[in-house]
Amino acid sequence: METLIEWDKALLLLINGCNSPFFDGVMYAISDRLVWIPLYLSMIYVLIRTYRFNAIYALLAVGLTVLLADQFASGFCKPFFERLRPTHDPLLSPLVHVVNGYTSSLYGFCSSHASNTCGIAMLTALLFSCRGGYALVVGSWAALNCYSRMYLGVHYPGDVLCGAAAGLLFGYLCYRLFLLCPPIDKITSMRPEVATSSIKVVVVVYAATLLSIVGYAIWMVVC
Repeated sequence: METLIEWDKALLLLINGCNSPFFDGVMYAISDRLVWIPLYLSMIYVLIRTYRFNAIYALLAVGLTVLLADQFASGFCKPFFERLRPTHDPLLSPLVHVVNGYTSSLYGFCSSHASNTCGIAMLTALLFSCRGGYALVVGSWAALNCYSRMYLGVHYPGDVLCGAAAGLLFGYLCYRLFLLCPPIDKITSMRPEVATSSIKVVVVVYAATLLSIVGYAIWMVVC
């Protein structure tokens, strides 16, 4: 166990140490949940357009996934394990590159960012039947969020890995629960064909958000 912990710390310092002013801005923005509100809204739009009245169940499944993932990570794991974040570890914090003074809360195991994003990614990928490259898009979104937490020095890779695993599990379980719901709209299947054109809305919003983040980071470096 001690060896794994040392490897965890070494990998964190490697990731966190590969920094630059440009990527500081990019990763700081990616880690901000508010930045992704347009993406969340585009997902909701596709859910409603695809599932019609049955989207009520789908939205409840999303809400339940986030609730379970967040409470497992923040409500149970962090106070139970009490593992200090790298930015709060007295021995490690002097070696950690901190961005914009951001150190987050005291405990970091496991990552709620990772559990929430991976949970949403798993559930929506199943709800959208991975159409139109959606799984690749949402998978890269979750991966970027996970990486940003390590880049910012607020989570060890182990924190992120365990959080991601929990999120994927909750996302899958909530999807199975969703399939058990009796349809409200008898015309629309609980496993409908998802229009590729609808998925393109999410892809475009995701790409536009990333471009905005990159533009913001460049502006911060130049100014």
